[in-house]
Amino acid sequence: MISLLVAPLLLLGSTHGLVVIPETRRQLGTMTLSSSLSSHDANIPSDEMIRRDIESMREEAKERLQSLSAQMDDIIRKHEEEHPQPKESSFLDSSAFERAELPIVDVENLRLHNQQTRSIEEEFVVVSPPSYVSDSSLLHDTRWKVVIQVGGKGGNTDEKPLLIHLVMDFTADTLNDNDDLLRSGFSTSEAKTLRIKESWIGASSWTEGRQRDVQIKATGGWKVLPGQGPKGIDILRFYIDVEDEICHDKENSSLRCPAQRVYCTSGFFSMGHHNESEAFKDYLRGELNRLVEKYEDLTSEGENDERLFSLDGVKRAKKMIDLRKQIKTTNERITQARIRDPEKSMLRLSRRGDIGVTKEGQVCYKADANGASAEYLVLGRMEMASINKPIIESPPTSADTLRP
Repeated sequence: MISLLVAPLLLLGSTHGLVVIPETRRQLGTMTLSSSLSSHDANIPSDEMIRRDIESMREEAKERLQSLSAQMDDIIRKHEEEHPQPKESSFLDSSAFERAELPIVDVENLRLHNQQTRSIEEEFVVVSPPSYVSDSSLLHDTRWKVVIQVGGKGGNTDEKPLLIHLVMDFTADTLNDNDDLLRSGFSTSEAKTLRIKESWIGASSWTEGRQRDVQIKATGGWKVLPGQGPKGIDILRFYIDVEDEICHDKENSSLRCPAQRVYCTSGFFSMGHHNESEAFKDYLRGELNRLVEKYEDLTSEGENDERLFSLDGVKRAKKMIDLRKQIKTTNERITQARIRDPEKSMLRLSRRGDIGVTKEGQVCYKADANGASAEYLVLGRMEMASINKPIIESPPTSADTLRP
């Protein structure tokens, strides 16, 4: 390389012609030039140093974009905190919807999401869920087995749970009792009469054993209250009047059901529109997959973009922020759809399969039975299941033959 650079210096042009440089001067010139080039090369950054600088600047740019995204998330969160959505009251135990409240896609781990479908639409279209009105008449003349559990499941006592078994008919007869909890809500339908066919204390099992009968009034009341449950679901509420305090042992038991009106509440779902609701949830899942796929494509595009800064990169970051918001919104819509219209496996269906109730409901009673206070205390939980009505009614036997 040096010899090629020195070669042009052997002949110097002038106005008088060419001048030949002696050999000794040529060697001296070569040594001087070599020394100068070596000093110049030492000041030129190596390829490795340049590559490291570029990588460092690229990482710094990514950190700034991530910081911008985090700032946008903070702004959105603060806006939601300053303009909160109204909270919905609930009479149902949250455990009744545990599976429905699981996130469909974790926004922070989008790369782990299993892509299943791709939609051809490019715009984020909001489709309304199917609307319907629950038909409470589907409960008319049906018989159900109900088990109320007081205590147990993380209680503060070692005493075995108090299990109160009931067999009841939901009739179409109008109820002549203006109970506050049955009058709540915007339903224009009338409360109906509940008829208690059997009532007893069972052993420490939901379906086995029968210890002794308990004193419960033969009639109660029930009503379906549209939109009064979590996320606006319809609820079934009914009450029984306990005539004598219920417990295992009047002297030693700490678990007791008071001698007063006891209310049971469960989610209520008409199954006539079930296929339509499942189709809507499938649509939302497909939309979610499309959004996640677009987000992952933009992420890969950003990783392959070696430019330190570009207008395309800024636009891409803005699109990714918008997609994260849309993914979060779609997640919430899927969760709400699964709560509003649960899968059949999460419900107890009637014998005809036209209605369903949540597998678990809540039991409460009025804190001051004779006062004007509207405070209600949680007594326990309950499960209910539809059973067949016999063609000919027979008196109850000592054996528990009625099973959910």
